[in-house]
Amino acid sequence: MAHAKRWCRVTALGLMLLVAGCSGRDGASDQQDKGAGSKSRQAVAVVGGKEISREEIKQSLGEGYLRRRGIVSPRAAGARLDEMLTSRALYHEGLRIGIGEEPEVRRRIRRIIVQRLLEEKVEKPVRDRGIKEEDLRAYYEAHIREFSRPEQVRLADIFIAVPPGAGPEEREAKRRLAQKVLQEALARQNERFAFSRLIRKYSAVPKGYRKGDTGFFDREGNPRQLPKALVEAGFQLKRNGEIARGIVETPGGFHVIMRVAKRDAVRKEFRDIAPTLEQRMMREELKKRRAEFIRAVKEKARIHVNEQALAELIKEMNASSKTDAERAAPGGERRGARGGGPPRLPRNAGSSK
Repeated sequence: MAHAKRWCRVTALGLMLLVAGCSGRDGASDQQDKGAGSKSRQAVAVVGGKEISREEIKQSLGEGYLRRRGIVSPRAAGARLDEMLTSRALYHEGLRIGIGEEPEVRRRIRRIIVQRLLEEKVEKPVRDRGIKEEDLRAYYEAHIREFSRPEQVRLADIFIAVPPGAGPEEREAKRRLAQKVLQEALARQNERFAFSRLIRKYSAVPKGYRKGDTGFFDREGNPRQLPKALVEAGFQLKRNGEIARGIVETPGGFHVIMRVAKRDAVRKEFRDIAPTLEQRMMREELKKRRAEFIRAVKEKARIHVNEQALAELIKEMNASSKTDAERAAPGGERRGARGGGPPRLPRNAGSSK
């Protein structure tokens, strides 16, 4: 709990540092405006030498109170000013005792700044620009296969493979075996799991799909480029559980097949998925622009990595980690390689021989 509270305080202070930093810049501009005789930026209060201007109070009240109530009372303005004074006072006290220099605070501030930078330079321009309808339609047409699906079937398949280079006699022997398997499958077609048992007993592993299961495919044999004869035979089956009455011959061997599932053709119309497409295109555009922006910033930053120093650092850290692990073991001995257990014993340890 104490750790969680500490993190909350660090986050809150980081935000205060950012807000106060921006206010510091506003205070400097206030000073310039007053020198020019501007009344619209006249300071209302000063904390630690930094001014809180009329404009800041107006903006703060306008963001919440004024929008809800429609009118600002002196009491509301005073309460909001007191909140801002409290925040600034706490900020200056944090700086005074050095919290602003703590590594974790600085890391959190950096993360906030990076997030804000990406929002301002990448996300906001992309979202403001939006996605045009003609671009949505072009994207839809370019990815039409994702939004439509042809009629498909799926087969259970007992594949009797013929070895490459097999002669006529060997191929004929495989044909007879396939005929035998087909007759057995037809005789047991009302028996639950019979076809699955025959797959395990007789089927070889075909090329392009797993043993016994073609997966879904269309009339072109896609996506697995199935042989034409197998595709045609599969689509001739009219119901799930129906076994083809003849074996199917392909260049690789013979198939005994049963239809296990069918999918009707589906086409998603543009008007039905336009909102989803827009979100998808927006995500892709944000990812692209973010990568481009980061690449440009890194190039401008003239980054250089001392590879030798990095390698030495890694070596030093690994050596330190290894030493700590050895010290953690009972008696200073290293634990076993697996799960911190005892050292491995020789195979014949404990043997009477």
